[in-house]
Amino acid sequence: MTYVLFDIGGTKTRVAITDDLKTLGAHTSFKTPVKFDEGIKKIVDATRELTKEKPKAFAGGIRGLLEEDKSGVHNDSVLSKWAGKSLVAELQKSFKVPVFLENDAAVAGLGEAVESGFLHEHPVDGLLILEPHHFAAQLALAPDLRVVRARARAEL
Repeated sequence: MTYVLFDIGGTKTRVAITDDLKTLGAHTSFKTPVKFDEGIKKIVDATRELTKEKPKAFAGGIRGLLEEDKSGVHNDSVLSKWAGKSLVAELQKSFKVPVFLENDAAVAGLGEAVESGFLHEHPVDGLLILEPHHFAAQLALAPDLRVVRARARAEL
């Protein structure tokens, strides 16, 4: 089974596949389009280039404050033309599979791990999203993200 992982930042978008939820396979990155429709098209095209199999599901992160239902960006100064549009619905429409979206602070490091190939050499035991999106947005505003996140995890 193939799963698609994505990281949509203000300047770069990364898309990767995993067959076992432990290691990442093929991946690609591209400049994040300003327009929402162009961004969806590039993610769909990248997915189809990376795998010929129908994905089982999508999961990823995007910068900005998420809509309450986690369907897309509610507000963001950089991805302003993505605001109020459902990334989840568009990917579901294209692939007819579940799509899970979080704030990028909640899945921080995924894109860097994909880009560097770190997960190819250091597999993890599953890819989990731990923080709810409101908490992740608060972390993104903290002056020292690593210290706050470490303290918050210790309290769980």
